[in-house]
Amino acid sequence: WYYASQSDRESQIRTPITDGAYGKHWVFRYKDLWNWWGNTHVNRPGGIEAGSATEWVPQSKPVWFTEIGCPAVDKGTNEPNKFIDVKSSESGAPHFSSGRPDDLIQRRYLQAVHQFWDPANTEYVAGNNPLSTVYGGPMVDPDNLHVWSWDARPWPDFPARGSLWADAGNWRLGHWVNGRLGAVPLRELVERLLADYGFADFDAAGLVGVVDGIVIDRIMSARDVLQPLAQAFFFDPCEEGMTISFRHRSAAQMIDLSPDAIVAAGAGGESDVAVARSQETDLPLSLKLQYIDGNADYRRGSAESRKLSGNSARVASMNLPLVMGQSDAQRIADSLLQEIWAGRERLRLSFPPSRLAASPGDVINWQANGTSQKFRIESIEDGADRPVEAMRIESGIYQQLTGPERAIAVPPPAALGPPLTEFLDLPLLSGNETAHAVRIAAFADPWPGGVAIYRSPSSTGFVWDSLADAPAVIGESDADFFAGPAGRWDRGNALFVTLYGGTLQSHDDLAVLAGANVAAIRNGAGIWEVFQFAEAELIGPNQYKLSRLLRGQAGTEMAMASPVLAGARFVLLDGAVMPSGM
Repeated sequence: WYYASQSDRESQIRTPITDGAYGKHWVFRYKDLWNWWGNTHVNRPGGIEAGSATEWVPQSKPVWFTEIGCPAVDKGTNEPNKFIDVKSSESGAPHFSSGRPDDLIQRRYLQAVHQFWDPANTEYVAGNNPLSTVYGGPMVDPDNLHVWSWDARPWPDFPARGSLWADAGNWRLGHWVNGRLGAVPLRELVERLLADYGFADFDAAGLVGVVDGIVIDRIMSARDVLQPLAQAFFFDPCEEGMTISFRHRSAAQMIDLSPDAIVAAGAGGESDVAVARSQETDLPLSLKLQYIDGNADYRRGSAESRKLSGNSARVASMNLPLVMGQSDAQRIADSLLQEIWAGRERLRLSFPPSRLAASPGDVINWQANGTSQKFRIESIEDGADRPVEAMRIESGIYQQLTGPERAIAVPPPAALGPPLTEFLDLPLLSGNETAHAVRIAAFADPWPGGVAIYRSPSSTGFVWDSLADAPAVIGESDADFFAGPAGRWDRGNALFVTLYGGTLQSHDDLAVLAGANVAAIRNGAGIWEVFQFAEAELIGPNQYKLSRLLRGQAGTEMAMASPVLAGARFVLLDGAVMPSGM
């Protein structure tokens, strides 16, 4: 079938697709896979059937779906092929879509496709996917239902790094399943939580929405666990007989009520109705909502909703242990604040016993004095009559449009390369070192967290030796370094070095004599001179002038050269320089 006009589409008037010439209606029904797969094919040049069929053998090969998908937008299943891209001339929303993001409709579409075609699915209906009499397998190969689109670009870098990828803005309403498959439908989450707490008689079938994550960080009751979900998705639990039912406030049962349909106050027959209105100064002018931002490395996020006018100075706050995006948090904050202000009016009346079906969560459509107002029932008492307390609500509060996501600056991923490693054959400095062990200094920027050292006497069979768990301070000399006196302060020479990372600092003479600021520089022959310095002056970016030197320490005076040429390796001998296990 098809819609012959827009009015037919709006009225759901479906016109059958038919073949008036040969009665093979499936020829013009391109989604009629059963007949295309199960019948011979005859070409129609000029609209006239050829005398013989093509070489196609019915049921001879399975059908592959090379691209199934649905945009994550309101009513996306009306036109799953539609996509919204402001840069494209083919951009457009599905029929009757509000343009609001809807991850759940995308998930339900994919579930429906797999449930319909996959015989192994528990929801599969026999006969949907018939078996071939030629190859013995199903008509549609369930192993080749290919979903569009799982992007090779890693989430959340895509779509967060909009400066790198021009189509990043299309992700929110697009066909991508990256960043969505890990979410859980609200209904299934509530059902699982209740089952974990031992509940059996409940009905959560009416709940819609998707939850990116929830934090349960301590022992708590089922009510405490479900409360943030109820606040964020605006649903209420209510008892219906022996069953706990969950209903969204926007889908509550409506009760039309007028003053003559309630219990009278007394002998005079007047209706017992009271409407109370809270003072404006008792209500919040703004509401701040804290949440866990799944698009910002799960850091705490905040959204604020404010009334544009009012005499109140109060601020309400709410902390939801839920993972969500900034746009969803803003929508929830806006709805919560509007609900608080709408609920400033409260209705008290009494139902007659005939209104036994009414329960908390139902909505009273109160019709009096020529006006109609809606109140949600919060409590009902049972007795000779049924006293009711209800708060006013406004239609449309719970259908807020979602705004754009807040732009998040995402640093580029660290590119880790091989570390710079130096092996230093040094004399004993403290006397506590292993005599034969060399020392290892490693540096990398960014630092990977540690550098594992492996050793082997050949090019194979490496075994673990040690771990450099901190970057060493390594650099190179900027000018020639001349020999100086040993055994006393060298005040004539200075060493100019540029560091690859880290810092140097000055120490007084007593601290240096006690072992501070020990370093090594390698001469052209590969031999290390151990020296100390008292003064470290920063003269440029990562550049230092080292002076007041103690040269040739620990018997390395023979390593002094005249000069050690510029570009010589420099290493600060601190705790980051590790002895090897060799």
